[in-house]
Amino acid sequence: MRRRSYNVMGLFISAVAVTTADSVRAQDVAMQIDEVVVTAQKREERLIDVPQSVSVMSPEDLQKLSATQFRDFANTVPGLNFTTSGPGSTQISMRGVTAGTDVNQTVAVYVDDIPYGSSTSFGRSGRYTPDGSLFDLERIEVLRGPQGTLYGASSMGGLLKYVSRAPGLDGFSGRILGSSSSTAHGSENYNVAGVLNVPLATDNAAVRVSGYYTRDGGYVDNPALGDADVNHAELHGVRADFMLTPSDELTVRLIAESQSISRDGTPEVDFTATAGGRPVLGSLRQSRQVTEPFDQDFRLVAGTVDYDFGSALLTSITSYQETRTENRFDISAEFVPLLAQVGLGTFNGVGLSDEPSTDKVTQEIRLTSQGLATVEWAFGAFYTREESDRESEMLVLDSARQPVPNIFYTLSAPSEYEEYALFGNITWRLTDNFDITGGLRYAHNRQSYTQFGSGIFIDSQPTVRSSEGVSTYLANARYHLNEYAMVYGRFATGYRPGGPNFVARDPATGSPLAPPTFDSDRLKSYEVGYKAETADGRFGVDIAAYYVDWVDIQVFDASSALGGLMNGDSASVRGGEATLTARPTSGLTLSANGSYSTARRSGIDTDGQYSAALIVDYAFLSVPAYTPFMGATVRHVSERGNAITTTTPQELPDYTTVDLRAGADIGDLRIQLFGRNIFDTRGRLSLVTSGGKPVFSILQPRTIGISLSADF
Repeated sequence: MRRRSYNVMGLFISAVAVTTADSVRAQDVAMQIDEVVVTAQKREERLIDVPQSVSVMSPEDLQKLSATQFRDFANTVPGLNFTTSGPGSTQISMRGVTAGTDVNQTVAVYVDDIPYGSSTSFGRSGRYTPDGSLFDLERIEVLRGPQGTLYGASSMGGLLKYVSRAPGLDGFSGRILGSSSSTAHGSENYNVAGVLNVPLATDNAAVRVSGYYTRDGGYVDNPALGDADVNHAELHGVRADFMLTPSDELTVRLIAESQSISRDGTPEVDFTATAGGRPVLGSLRQSRQVTEPFDQDFRLVAGTVDYDFGSALLTSITSYQETRTENRFDISAEFVPLLAQVGLGTFNGVGLSDEPSTDKVTQEIRLTSQGLATVEWAFGAFYTREESDRESEMLVLDSARQPVPNIFYTLSAPSEYEEYALFGNITWRLTDNFDITGGLRYAHNRQSYTQFGSGIFIDSQPTVRSSEGVSTYLANARYHLNEYAMVYGRFATGYRPGGPNFVARDPATGSPLAPPTFDSDRLKSYEVGYKAETADGRFGVDIAAYYVDWVDIQVFDASSALGGLMNGDSASVRGGEATLTARPTSGLTLSANGSYSTARRSGIDTDGQYSAALIVDYAFLSVPAYTPFMGATVRHVSERGNAITTTTPQELPDYTTVDLRAGADIGDLRIQLFGRNIFDTRGRLSLVTSGGKPVFSILQPRTIGISLSADF
C-alpha cells in the first residue's frame, strides 16, 4: 500500500462526477487515503489501472474481521466461493467455475510468485488447500477470471495471491498478536502470532521471522462414538525471510516456510434426504462409525533474484515444496450395506484413508519492461516437475469394532508431471488514453501414472503416459476516461491438464469404474468493466460483467465413492460483480460489494446465485494517541444449487451473518472486542452425499472474543 495526502474532497461517485476531472472541489480538512498498488499482471500497477476484476484485502481489512484463516474473509470478496471440511480441506472457486467437487483445482493459489499445490488430480490440490497464516501479509489479491497466460494451468477460474511482507532494511521492528474467543455450542479458540524484522550488520541485508499457533475449539459432536467437538483443529507454522541488496540493481530474497494442520474431524452434519431436509440428530451433530482424522504438513524453500537494468527488470524465482496429507473418511453409510449385499459379511464401520503427497520444483524467469513507454512487454519461461504419490486403504471394523484383515482395497499410485511453458504479453499505447494488450502462453506437459492395487475393489494397472500441448490467449482493450476512471474489455482462456486416471473396479462385475485417461477441459471468458474513483480517493466504484464458455468439464464420477475422473459436457456462466467504497467524512469507511451469476448446463438454466457484503467502520479521531473505533460486517449468501454430482433434491440454503467489533488504538497497541456470526446462524457451506444422504458443512456458530496486538 502507498499513502497519499489530499486537501480536496470529491463529490460522490456518479457517471458524471468521476469522468469529469473538474468536479473535485477543495476542502479545508486533509485526509490520508491509501492508493492500492498490485502485481496482478506481474508488474506494479495502481489497482484502478488493472484491466480485469481484482479485489484486494489489506492487513487492516483482515484485522477488522479478526481473520486468521481463509474462511474468515472469503465471503466478503465478491465472486469468491468455497466449500470446506475444515482447515486444510477447502475447495475454492470463482465465478461459478466449479463442477461441485473438483479433484483438480480451478483457482490457483500463489504466495508471491510461487504456485502452491499440485497441478494434477493425483496431488489432490483441488481438495486439500494449504491454509496458511494471514498474520504478516502485505495484502491478498483476488484475481477473477482465467489467468492462464501469466499464471498457467489450473487458474481457469481465477487466482488467489498472498503477497508477503518483505524484510525491511530501515530498522528493527516487530509485531505480536494474541486472541481468545469462545464458540457457542463448542469450545475455546486461541491464536498467537509474532514477527521480528532485524537488519543485519551491513546496511543492505535484513531477516524477517514470523510464527503462529491457532487452535479451533470445534463445535460438532459425534454421539455414535461419544466424541464432542470433533472438528477441533490446530494450525501452526513458521516463516523465515532473508533479503540482501548487494547493489542498487540487485536484490536477492530467500524464504523458508513450514506449516502443519491437525484436526480430529469435520464440521459436517447429517441431514434427511427429502427436499427441505432437516438435521438427523441435531443442528450440530453427525453420526460417524469411523473417526476422521486429518493431518497436513507443508514445507517450502524458495529464492527470488531481481536485477534492475533500468529499462527492464529481470526476475528469477526458484522453489521447492513438499506437501504431505493424511485424511480418513467414514464411508460406512455406503459400504456397510454394499459389503453385505455382495456377501462379504456384516460390519460395523468402513473408513477410507486418502494420503496424497507431492514434491514439486518450479522455476520461472521473466524479463519485464519498466517505465511509461509506447510499448510495454513481459516475456518469460516456466518449468515445473512434480512427483506425487497417493496411498489409500480401507479400514473395516467388525461388530465388536475391531479391524478385520484388509482384503478389500489397498492402493499405491505414484505419478510424475513435468511442464515447460513460454509466455509473454505486449501492451501498445495507441494514445495517451487508449491501449491494447495481447498475451500468449504455450505449455507442454508430460505425465505418467502407475497403479499398484490389491483387493476386491481395486487392482494394478500398467503405467499410463500422456503428453499434451496447450495454448492460452489474452486480449485486453483499456480506455482511460481520465486519471481516475477507466473502462476495459477482456478476453482470456484457461485450462486444466488432462492425463492418466485412477481406476477402481465394480466388485460385482469386475468392470472398471473409470476410463484410463481423461482430457483437459478449457474455457473462454469475456469480460467488460468500469473502475473509477474521485480525485481525493474518498469514493470509488468497480463494476464488471462476464460470460464464460466451459467445455469438456472434468467431473468426479460419484456413482461410487471410489470413482475416478471423466469428461462431462459443457456449460456457460454469466454474471457480474460490483464494489462501492466511500469515506464521506474523516473516520467513516463504508464498503458494499456483491456478485451475481447464473449457469446453463446440459441445456438447463440454473437459478441465479448472488452474495453481498456491507462493511461499516468508524474511528473517533479526536485524540491522536487514543483512537476508539467500532464496526460491523453484514454478509448474505443466496440459495445455491447443489453440486452436479449430488443426487439428492437438496440445495444450499441462503444465510445471513452479522459481525460486530469495537476497540481502541492506544499508541502502538490495539485492543479489539469482536463477535462473529452474532445471531448464531446455521449457514451451510458445502454439500456432499454419504450413502445417498446429504451431509452439510456448517458455518462456525456465534463466536465472541478479544484480540490484542502491538507494534514495536
